[in-house]
Amino acid sequence: MTVKEIFENQIAERAPKATDIDAVFFFNITGDDGGQWVVDLTDGGKVFEGKADNADCSITIADTDFKDLVSGKVPGAALFMQQKLTIAGNMGLALKLGELVGG
Repeated sequence: MTVKEIFENQIAERAPKATDIDAVFFFNITGDDGGQWVVDLTDGGKVFEGKADNADCSITIADTDFKDLVSGKVPGAALFMQQKLTIAGNMGLALKLGELVGG
């Protein structure tokens, strides 16, 4: 599954259900299958390709590591500790990403 498919299918399906998170997330996925994605949970759960200047939490991760995170192969905490996942902004919001990206 590509990063685009993960955002457009899995995350877009879960986003409207994440009603307890009122924030905008920006994902910068590096690598050949990467891209920039916004998950806006402030207005019903919108997911779209692009950049968010108003993001409450920004995540940078390589495409292969992102796929491993979503598939549950590697927990987010392990990627963070290995400095393969970086977070800017509200760290508390990053902890809530599990329900959004799965794993």
